[in-house]
Amino acid sequence: MMNFQVDIRPKNHHTSPYKLDPYHQPDICCTIPVTDQTPQNRVTILVADDDSDVVRLMRLVLEDADHTVLTALDGECALATCKRYKNPVHLLIADIVLTGMPGTELAQRLYTEYPALSVIFITGYAFEQVAADIAPVQHAMLLMKPIRIGALARDVAKVLVGREKTDNLL
Repeated sequence: MMNFQVDIRPKNHHTSPYKLDPYHQPDICCTIPVTDQTPQNRVTILVADDDSDVVRLMRLVLEDADHTVLTALDGECALATCKRYKNPVHLLIADIVLTGMPGTELAQRLYTEYPALSVIFITGYAFEQVAADIAPVQHAMLLMKPIRIGALARDVAKVLVGREKTDNLL
């Protein structure tokens, strides 16, 4: 396995300076696995960010860690993706400032369907600017942009280990 580290640094609200695909395809609203047959021991992660390059990079990293990854470029697509996907979603990684609906609202709406959902918010804003927004979301982790891919993988692993401990107590 190759060890690498990349910073995700958005130039503006919609693009990233890193092009992952030299044939850069047009943005699509969302992706779900071809099959609904997710192995029982595999975690499903929903990544929601309006920057398609960030979504693609996170998907590559998380799939490489053997997770099932759903993606969406806005809140409504994220909800529609979850509705079409037949298995539980275990972790949401969402930008706080998401097109169509804030990431915090997306998390609250998904909690009704997945009460054990873990949440990681990502943002380029200062903590002071988003603290009040994330306060109502229980047990959420906050990652500040630029995100180091190694930190993303490590923090996802931390959240999932914490989730396993909680599941074992139930």
